[in-house]
Amino acid sequence: AFQFLCFWIFASFFPWCEVGPYEGYLAPEVNAEGGIVVKYTPKEYVQQVQEGQHMKSVGIPEGYYQSAVGLQGPQLRNALAAIVTSNYKSYSYGHVWNMLRQADSHPLNQEQVWQLYVETGYSKESTYGKADWNGWNREHVWAKSHGDFGTRMGPGTDGHHMRAANGRENSKRNKMNFCSVDGPRTRAGGCYEPPLSSKGDVSRSILYMSLRWAKEYELHVDSLEITDKSPRMGKLDELLNWNNLDP
Repeated sequence: AFQFLCFWIFASFFPWCEVGPYEGYLAPEVNAEGGIVVKYTPKEYVQQVQEGQHMKSVGIPEGYYQSAVGLQGPQLRNALAAIVTSNYKSYSYGHVWNMLRQADSHPLNQEQVWQLYVETGYSKESTYGKADWNGWNREHVWAKSHGDFGTRMGPGTDGHHMRAANGRENSKRNKMNFCSVDGPRTRAGGCYEPPLSSKGDVSRSILYMSLRWAKEYELHVDSLEITDKSPRMGKLDELLNWNNLDP
């Protein structure tokens, strides 16, 4: 349901260590504008999972968006905020491990998670730490220091922006904003650029967070590149474009 929600959200918004190589493992077909070619609808998507596609199900409760139908601008945004806040359930940070083992399960190998940014599978039990410095950990797509909410229940454990990610690449991304630099997994200034097939995921996670947690934590998206504790992330223009490139 998340990808459908984020369609509405966008409508309401006017190397310190390399762990590769990864290029060529996931190479989506692109069009002349550089966008990923979508060959089937979301309903068709759930009927066929191919290599590199980590989402396994799409489902929307009947009438879920009814209160937002026909609205525009601030009214649409407010209605969507009410929808995603209603019946929201918080989980502990410890629970996020199992959440990601299920949500980011590798579609071709149920013993692995599919890692954001590096786009490879890795054992679900091999988490990042002294036992395995190549393992995966819990990535906050909206950097937890941007708003200083840390790992507290709510924004710090919200499954719509928590992802399984290679620990080293996660550290490399750190608290940077998302914007174009010089290709996949490059960074400069306050920016980090993910690979094309992660850009849509990243953009929709960021926009969701700015909608869901705007009231309690004043989270918002802008076009700055600062990396302090301000409750904001960027860059808005890039994220809007990435949503179109990677639908």
